[in-house]
Order: sequence, then structure tokens, then C-alpha cells
Amino acid sequence: MKPLLTQLWPQFNADPDFAAGFAGALVERVVADRKKRTVTIVYSTCAPIERQMKERLAVSLEPLFEGFAIKLQGHFPYAMITAQSVLDFAEELKEYGLPVNGFLSGAVVFLDGTRIHIQVKNGVLILNEIEFHSKLEDLIAERTGTRPTVTLSSSDVISAEELEKSVMEKVPVVQFKKKDELDSLKVPGLALEPGAPAKLLVGHHFQPTDLTALKDIGPDSNKITVWGDVFFTEIKGNYKKIYSISITDYTGSINLKIRMEADETNVPWDEVSAGDTLVVKGNCAFDKYEGDYVIYPYD
Repeated sequence: MKPLLTQLWPQFNADPDFAAGFAGALVERVVADRKKRTVTIVYSTCAPIERQMKERLAVSLEPLFEGFAIKLQGHFPYAMITAQSVLDFAEELKEYGLPVNGFLSGAVVFLDGTRIHIQVKNGVLILNEIEFHSKLEDLIAERTGTRPTVTLSSSDVISAEELEKSVMEKVPVVQFKKKDELDSLKVPGLALEPGAPAKLLVGHHFQPTDLTALKDIGPDSNKITVWGDVFFTEIKGNYKKIYSISITDYTGSINLKIRMEADETNVPWDEVSAGDTLVVKGNCAFDKYEGDYVIYPYD
């Protein structure tokens, strides 16, 4: 007989939210991957469990599996699928290397039987190019036993020709604290207006060479130079701020992550917004909380 999740780890029953959220959850199997240093707990429930609740459980279980990252994989009947669970599945695709960072922020999901329609604010062309809809259909079928049809739309759709023209004519227009003007930036593959000065945000001015396409980022990236258009920004925390800035070079996307100390003031990252273009040198690493690679910028 398969054990209840609350039977395997009864210590968490002291938390009433946990006890209610995971009541009736059956543990199907636990899989350890020593190479990737992960432990995956596969469970089944009558209805989807909130992503925040799963993340809380994963963090709580990590001390019991020292040195391993915890992944929770939930299965439930398709009839119980919700709009939020669809978005949770979409976020989970990041673990499989799909560059969905930020594109689904503010997305709206419409459910009609086995038809799922997702309306996004931006990035629909990129999502279609990377076959996001098909991969989401596969994941939902694996977890619920039913394969839906997923379609995408955007409230601001532009043609491929317009997108290419927008990229090729992009000019960095970010206005930060006044600093000495720098030499014009030359970015391979990006046609900037002749003579347009760059504005230094942090670190040192540099002419970008050996640029890495965002689609090529992986375990061996380490110190890299990239460019990207900002399409989403988020600030977390009050005492110590954590900035997450999503960029795309239209081959893929990634988050820039910046942690600030509590006493730091006049933070230039506050002024970065969607539509800005950033050219970045930084350290690339896998972030277990993001479940994806991120860049910690220094120039």
C-alpha cells in the first residue's frame, strides 16, 4: 500500500496549512539522482496543490536530504485542473530548460474542457517558436492522464518583420544618474544608432566581445557577456532588496539577479524598466530557488 505523504513526514502535521493542503496525498515513489544531486518526490492527489505550499514543503525537506535539491511532482485528475495549476505547470517547464522567464507574468488562462487558452502580455512569438504549447500539453498529459490542446495569444501581437525591425533599430535609452558620457557601444548583431552614447549602470564600461546567445546558456557558461531587452522587472524584500530583471535577445531569456545590502541607497536598478536594453558582463549560475540559470551582473 502506498503511504500518505503525511505519514512519511508526520512532523509537518504541526502546521495546519500543511496538514490540510497535503491531506490524502499518496506518495507514488521517491527518486534520487546522485549525479544531479536531486530527490524527486512523486505524489498523487484529488486536486492540485498550490505552488507556494509545495515550495514550503521542499524547503522543509531539504535538511533531511542534505546536499540534495528537493523536487515535488504532483499528479491529479484532469477534471480538477485550474487556471493557476496550468500556470504552475508552465513555470515548471523552466526545470526542463525552456526559457519562459517573465513571459507568463500577468498571463490569463481560459479553460474550456480539454482546450486551454493562455493570453500573455508579451513574448507570444518566442513562446510559439520554442513550442511552448506542445511541451505544456506533454507535461499536463503526464501529470493528469489527459492531453489538452493549448493555444496562445497576446494583447500586443506584432509580426515577425516588425519584431526584427524593432530589434535591429533598438537604441539604449535608459536614463540613470548623470555620469560622464562614454564611447558609443558596438554590439555584434544589434544595429544601434550611430553615435548613440551608452550609459553606465554599474561596474566598468566595456566594449562587448564574445557575446553568448541566451539560448546557449548552460552549465559551462560561468563568466559571460550577453545583451537583452528588458521585458519584466520585480523587486522582493523590504530590508534587503532582491532585484530580478528578465531580459531576452529573442533566442531565449534569462533573469538578472541582484542582491542589495540594507544600507545601500541610490540604487540604479530601481530605474530599469521594460523596454530598456542592457549589455551585461556577469557570473552565470544555477539558482535552486528560480529553478533555472541566472546571471549575477558586475559590469
